[in-house]
Amino acid sequence: MPEPGPLTDAELEKLRKLHADATTAAGPEEGLKTLVQGLVLSSNFLYRIELGEAPAASGVITLTHHEGASALSYMLW
Repeated sequence: MPEPGPLTDAELEKLRKLHADATTAAGPEEGLKTLVQGLVLSSNFLYRIELGEAPAASGVITLTHHEGASALSYMLW
C-alpha cells in the first residue's frame, strides 16, 4: 500500500479500482465500506514507517518531510 506521505497516482488508481469493483459487485454502500477497510487495514496506516532518503556521504539517513512531521507529531503527542 502507500508509502508515507501523499498517495502516488498508482496507489490512487488501486484504491479507485477497489472501490469500483466493490460498488459494481454489491452497491455503493459496500464500495465505500470496502474502500475504508482497504485504507485502515494498510500496514502504512497501522505502523509508523520511516524509510528516509538515500544516505549521504557520511552514512546518515535523513527523514523525508512527511516522516519528519510524523516523528514530530508523535513526540509532541
